[in-house]
Amino acid sequence: MFNTNMITKIKYKDSEKTKKRVGKLPDSFVKELESFAKRNSIFSTKVDDQLVYHCCPSCLKAHALKKAGEMKHNLKEIEEMFDCEIGHLGYYLDKGEIIKI
Repeated sequence: MFNTNMITKIKYKDSEKTKKRVGKLPDSFVKELESFAKRNSIFSTKVDDQLVYHCCPSCLKAHALKKAGEMKHNLKEIEEMFDCEIGHLGYYLDKGEIIKI
């Protein structure tokens, strides 16, 4: 399960606003973000009998923007979902691999 609340708590107090935004994204894109969060999770919690994976929001934002660019999705919409830096000094981690943004 992708933790949309992690994104919403970063910038939006109204989690419904971000859930609507996430709902507009292509399923394949959301599944990619879920996969990223799972393989890069720092910890997980159980919510309604489902595991929710928590990962670094800066790395998630960098990965989301990179994938959105590849899929020709609106980068501004993705960037507005996160109120954090894009990666770390031009890089982000994905399953222990350093990826240049």
